[in-house]
Amino acid sequence: MLSRAVGLRPGRPTVRLERLDVGGRPVVACYGHGGAGVTLSWGCAADVVGLVW
Repeated sequence: MLSRAVGLRPGRPTVRLERLDVGGRPVVACYGHGGAGVTLSWGCAADVVGLVW
């Protein structure tokens, strides 16, 4: 039997960008860009760095 897969990118009403502490370690959630991930990546990367430091 053959199957097919499609690379759909789920979106959210807004991008989730927040720092969580999991087991005493920082975890940054940054997702929900939908199809605009490449467009938004530069700004989100700078914000992620700000959350980590």
